Amino acid sequence: MSNADVIAAVTTKLINLLSTKDATLRAGSVSLDRLSGDSPLNLYLYQIVPDAARRNSELQWKTRPGEGAVPPLALSLRYLMTAIGGNEVQAQTMLGHAMKVLHENPIVLPPNVDAPYENARITMRSLSIEELERIWMGAQIPRRLSVGYDVDVVLIESSVPPRAPLPVLRRGPPGDLDTVTVGAGLPPAIERLEIGDGEIDVWLRRRGQPGRPSAEVGFALGFRGADLDRATTAVVTSLRRPHMVARFPLEVKEADLMTAVKPLIREWMDE
Repeated sequence: MSNADVIAAVTTKLINLLSTKDATLRAGSVSLDRLSGDSPLNLYLYQIVPDAARRNSELQWKTRPGEGAVPPLALSLRYLMTAIGGNEVQAQTMLGHAMKVLHENPIVLPPNVDAPYENARITMRSLSIEELERIWMGAQIPRRLSVGYDVDVVLIESSVPPRAPLPVLRRGPPGDLDTVTVGAGLPPAIERLEIGDGEIDVWLRRRGQPGRPSAEVGFALGFRGADLDRATTAVVTSLRRPHMVARFPLEVKEADLMTAVKPLIREWMDE
């Protein structure tokens, strides 16, 4: 189901389905305030809502790999089927026949046979007394025996043609080899801080211990993490004196370890 006429096409197909599958039924579609005995069974489209599950889904059989297309308009049609019989028993009998037809034929086939994946399904919708009252509120006639049905998903295709991205003619700046250099551009990440004397407590790490819990004057700070080779300076502040900031140059010790060998903030310790 593709073009904008699909809503009217679905209503027409439902009316034809009811009228052809059961010879006792004669269906039509008018608003509730115009109900009459001309069509003892009325199918009234009272609401159209978007289908959230297919809101942004593309028609896969309409696009080629790499192309982008405007998603179709996915809708759910809500109908109220009303029996207008001579008496209540006749109305109930007619409504039962109509419900049987829709139960045995729950699929609305698309008018375009080239789109087999656009079949819409007919499902009964449970309507409360309050919902029925709101639907009938605008009709100045007595309420009739009715039942609700949903038809979804109904798709309306966009007329905007699919867009293909421009081809890649060159990779890299002009004059360079046909190569691509990818840089994440993320800042260095510090995973943990090691404190030690000289070689960052190699003896403690070999024995599976994390290192010293506190530092002394003259100890070195070790920053272990990722992409630290791009860092050149360590900035250290005091918790007791946040306005005091010290900057130490970093030296590479291992692939993922940078150290600040300068004595630890001796001026803060002296105060």
